[in-house]
Amino acid sequence: MALGLVDIYPDFCPQCLLASSLFDSGSDSGPNVNDTIRSAIRELKFYRIFRKLYRLTARTWERAETDPANTLQEDVFVPTDSIGPSDSTERVARELYRLLTCSFWHSVIDLHQSPGRFQRLLLIQMHKYLTSYLIEKEVRKIRRREANMELRIARLRTRLTPVDIGSLANEDRSCNICREYFGKPGEEEAIENPVRTQCQHIFGEHCICTWIVDNETCPNCRRDLLTFVETEDHVAAAQEVVRAHQPLPMWLHHILDIDPTDPEQAQEDIETIVELGLPVFLTLRLVKDLGYNGYVSAIQDVDADNLTGTPGQPSGSAD
Repeated sequence: MALGLVDIYPDFCPQCLLASSLFDSGSDSGPNVNDTIRSAIRELKFYRIFRKLYRLTARTWERAETDPANTLQEDVFVPTDSIGPSDSTERVARELYRLLTCSFWHSVIDLHQSPGRFQRLLLIQMHKYLTSYLIEKEVRKIRRREANMELRIARLRTRLTPVDIGSLANEDRSCNICREYFGKPGEEEAIENPVRTQCQHIFGEHCICTWIVDNETCPNCRRDLLTFVETEDHVAAAQEVVRAHQPLPMWLHHILDIDPTDPEQAQEDIETIVELGLPVFLTLRLVKDLGYNGYVSAIQDVDADNLTGTPGQPSGSAD
């Protein structure tokens, strides 16, 4: 168990939450505003669909808790390299987190039950995982910019033509960006050598190369010198090709019951989740495992257990 997380997040007390104003039944003056909010939540499409999949979600919790790798160990969620997870992995993990979060609050709000410590810690771990993905995404942007900087300068230099200072008129012997004279050290002790762009304007090589890092056009006429697409796509594509082939983490394989030893079927399952959503995938999996009649029976069992009703009301009254 992740002892650090257990220490940081104490036992959940549903009685404290259930006794709060969120669950007030109203007063003589009219219904409590929180009852209205809670009813509105129950009418959300995803929440209503989820309640029909409650039985399947329970099986998902069970698989997570029996993970031989111990899902609650923090290093299980840490990538083994600096590339980071693929976008499809992030999408699958986010779909799972969304569904399990609905399951968690369905237990509290509709069933007045206390989710177990494992459920709470798993959601914390997944939230941290998804947050780290967003941080890594921003870091990749910064790294792409750094790599892009060198590439843009190198690419621009292939489009510049050196100019002999002696061939220039006196009024043209200074850089149009920094105004320093060509061939003499400027304020930064850098000697500016004149170069001509494809639009026939003359600048100091150092200045125009610095300019192109954050700009696409000529400082004078605003014609394109080097678009961002020409270099950014090249750098980003090289990184994304590598990331796209990153496999789904083993903890996701186990929780979603995706067989990692069958790459083709695993990829098909991942594509189904990405394209159709996790609820559809879990429904298809339930039909596959139980057959259609078994699936219908499972859903009826859910209704019989009053998992689709509201507290204090008979089954089916909410829908």
